[in-house]
Amino acid sequence: MTALAASEQVSCKLSCLCLLEGAWDCEGNRRIVLEAIGIFGIERCMFASNYPVDGLRVSYGRMFQDFKRMAAGFSASDRRKLFHDNAEKFYRV
Repeated sequence: MTALAASEQVSCKLSCLCLLEGAWDCEGNRRIVLEAIGIFGIERCMFASNYPVDGLRVSYGRMFQDFKRMAAGFSASDRRKLFHDNAEKFYRV
């Protein structure tokens, strides 16, 4: 991840965070999410879903509620980046 992050052209889509041990786990995934954000920075990360595959381990609603919990410590501006602005910029929509 660090090698990828060295290229400023690479962004990180935070999705399909299925832990090897089984079902979706907010606290286990929080570590992965925060580490990825630490490596790439807020400006190059975005929350996403990998549905329908993610649906094998977690409901869409629970996953995004957990993403909101993971991002609760960030500023409102940074949360907007993670949930909207960065994807809009990356996908040019």
